[in-house]
Amino acid sequence: MAAYQAEDAAAAAAAAAAASPEVLAAPSEQATPSEQTTTTTAAAAKPSPARPRAFRDPPTTPTLSTVMNVEKLGPLTAEQVGALWNGYHARKALSLSGVMPSDFWARLAARAARCPTFVLPLPRDGGWEFVLMEWQGRVLSFTPLVEYKAHGAAARPHLVVTHFTELAQDKGLVLMAGEITPCPKAAAEALLASPPGSDPVAAAARPPTGLLTPAEAQNLVYQMQEFYVTGSDTKRALVQTFHEDPARFAYHQVIEAVEKLDDGDITAALDAAPSAAGASAAPSAATKA
Repeated sequence: MAAYQAEDAAAAAAAAAAASPEVLAAPSEQATPSEQTTTTTAAAAKPSPARPRAFRDPPTTPTLSTVMNVEKLGPLTAEQVGALWNGYHARKALSLSGVMPSDFWARLAARAARCPTFVLPLPRDGGWEFVLMEWQGRVLSFTPLVEYKAHGAAARPHLVVTHFTELAQDKGLVLMAGEITPCPKAAAEALLASPPGSDPVAAAARPPTGLLTPAEAQNLVYQMQEFYVTGSDTKRALVQTFHEDPARFAYHQVIEAVEKLDDGDITAALDAAPSAAGASAAPSAATKA
């Protein structure tokens, strides 16, 4: 069963455009993290697992009613709600979105409660940048490990994914929305680099640059699914070792697990491929707003 069900971007956008504007409410603006990202390689010094924060939603976690008019979703099927959700987020820059069955979410949430932190390797500049993923209730953040080691709990995530569970019982689905942190420095540089005489308003309206690309954000969400639910026993065991026996945990094993797909992972990959929205990226992973 698919974890995050990929939607055709064009069809989803059309479904959203055809929907009553009363269904979708404009979400509030979210704070923007730091613009600086750091790269490390597989040979980096081995840090200890991060101390997990309390497994509960942060105080500022949005509810579904801040994004959609929940009362108007009653007549819609789960498929229609998913198309509306993904179509809405497909129009937003630096956004990921997805839909998962409620039973999949139950498995993921139970695993996240037991193992709220893990590290994932992201290919960067011929090496690997390790990213710390950390669950706080329904919210999942991704922060470069180097930045977390430098700033601790004050480190600013590059991607924040929120899961909305309000429709789990009624519709049998959980909605996911992910926000890539914008890079204010890159936006300012683009504005300064505009040709003389160009419209500054138009330049400022260009799609923002994020601290992660849409493909990188998709990669991280997909890896999370594999290590926590859909992947092989070997991958899931690495998460357990990270928490229960950190002295035996080897970062190179995580890289090797990502580089190699066994038969079970291939099947899961075909079923659970998430999809990206907002940027002009082809559907293939999880998405958000």
